[in-house]
Amino acid sequence: MNTYVSVNIISSALLVLKEMVKHGCMDVESVNHLYIPYTEVNRGSALDFAEQCKWIIPDEKAIVLSDFGKYIVSSFDEQSISKEMWRDILKQYIDACEPAWGALATFGRKSVYLMANVEEQRCFQQAGLMDDPDDSIVRWWDDLASKYRAKKDAVYTEIGRIGEKLTIEYEHKRTGNAPVWKALDSNKDGFDVQSVVSSTDRTILRIEVKTSKARDDMACVYITANEWAQALTNSLISPYQFHLWKIGKENSIRLAVLDIKEIKKHVPTNNGFGEWQEVKIPMNCFETEFSIIEGL
Repeated sequence: MNTYVSVNIISSALLVLKEMVKHGCMDVESVNHLYIPYTEVNRGSALDFAEQCKWIIPDEKAIVLSDFGKYIVSSFDEQSISKEMWRDILKQYIDACEPAWGALATFGRKSVYLMANVEEQRCFQQAGLMDDPDDSIVRWWDDLASKYRAKKDAVYTEIGRIGEKLTIEYEHKRTGNAPVWKALDSNKDGFDVQSVVSSTDRTILRIEVKTSKARDDMACVYITANEWAQALTNSLISPYQFHLWKIGKENSIRLAVLDIKEIKKHVPTNNGFGEWQEVKIPMNCFETEFSIIEGL
């Protein structure tokens, strides 16, 4: 179980590591007998936190400082922690422990701060991260938000690939013809999978795939203006479909196969000088079109 970050645990971990290095006591047994000039320091908790945050790399015989551990120990003067070091420590903690509030950085620093507990909030205050913003504060929060946007995009990509694989298997089974996974090679074609109309009709069928693992009342289709423009163009060339996949608990799988007219009912139009960039369509509005798919 992870230890929550706090001013006390960070100070304790730094003090313990500093004394260990100073006296050459780089194993747990020696640390237990090491004099620490602050009686409230809990050596075990301090080392657990240091390991959790990857300041140290334990092995069978010794406690080894990681590169980050070496940096903070050499920078710590045993009196105070600079704001810059606080920020580096918090960043390392977030990278190593992935606290739940980290993902809220994409909504702004206030969202993170309000979800953090009192001790975590004290750490943000010590780091000056809630002060009137200067360039360094803005950069720290922007870097954190970028990290979580990248993680979110990676999750969406993974879920999207699952849906594309399901469409490949579904179409192969339906037509007896091996589909082409276009999205794997390029995202510029305007569709994800190239299949055929049926086992007897080899006319090319283009398919755009959308997938969700969210619960039914939260599952949505996101379509960008560029995706929609390409869908309209491709639909003039050959048959075009949208495959909407819902992946539920215990991997229950449902599919809605829709033509472009069904999607068009929910797509906005540009007005005046305004241009839409992305539309969010609840999958529930196509609920009657979904069928349980088995055997994939």
